[in-house]
Amino acid sequence: MNELFGLYQPQLLKLANSKYGREFLGIKDKDLIVKLTPNSYHTLIGRNKFRGTFISAPIYAKRLGLSLSKLDIAREAFRFNQYKGLLNYVGLLESRRFPTVLATVTNFLSNAGGDGSLYANNATWAGSHDDTTGQTDVPQVRIATLWDSIYSIGRGFTPFDTSALTAGATITAATLSLHESTSHTVYTDGGTFTLGVQESTEVDPTALAAADYNNFNATELITRVNFTSITLNDYTDFTLNAAGLAIISKTSYTKLIIREGAHDIDDSTCGTGGYGVVVFSSAADAGAEPTLAVTYTLPAGTSGLMSKYF
Repeated sequence: MNELFGLYQPQLLKLANSKYGREFLGIKDKDLIVKLTPNSYHTLIGRNKFRGTFISAPIYAKRLGLSLSKLDIAREAFRFNQYKGLLNYVGLLESRRFPTVLATVTNFLSNAGGDGSLYANNATWAGSHDDTTGQTDVPQVRIATLWDSIYSIGRGFTPFDTSALTAGATITAATLSLHESTSHTVYTDGGTFTLGVQESTEVDPTALAAADYNNFNATELITRVNFTSITLNDYTDFTLNAAGLAIISKTSYTKLIIREGAHDIDDSTCGTGGYGVVVFSSAADAGAEPTLAVTYTLPAGTSGLMSKYF
């Protein structure tokens, strides 16, 4: 799919920078889009300065992949106007002049599989906190004491394929955006419960495994945010600090873990009967996927935005 996005990048950019193209792709950004990949779009925000917005799922592959495959199959018919061919196959242009192509694409439509949540239940705090194997849960961060007389700790994982930045990029800022899911956030004392972000070391960023429950590095990548400050049923933004910028991969996956701070990260049990839960949407939730917006510059004289796409 990367090859098709590269081959038809000029046509994709023309689509992405049109009014109806942005509506079709679900992109609300008003800046000029200069690159589109299966899971990210990149805008020009200054002289040789860009912002890449990465989605934890390949949503643009989902929306464009089948159309690109059809266009590529029928490319001889569109030798002189591939953009109209793209419009035709995404459904924005109806014309009997273009050939009907029956095609199916399955590989890129599935969820990357690396995001989600793992939790551990135990009769003791240490048993839950220090467990090495978690259980699969809905995508959420969860912390609780005496939840049905059990200590329960949930940890959320959000890996992003940020390889489109390329090795020559200089990263200057980044924001993680998480969408609270259907107002599921509850707590006994919101001031006690906080949200923190660290680097995940999950083995395979495309397949979250139970053994990843305790796979993370200790350095915190944002200033902790109280549960009371999380916007219900909408996005909340979390600005990455210098340590957060340093762990963003320019050639592979950036792997993040979301944990409760005051208790889970600090390894401090909360009071009897205290609990706090926050549920975020996952990559499977269209329009509410976790996103990572990265601001970066490229070396002066760089030809195009990225050689692999131009």
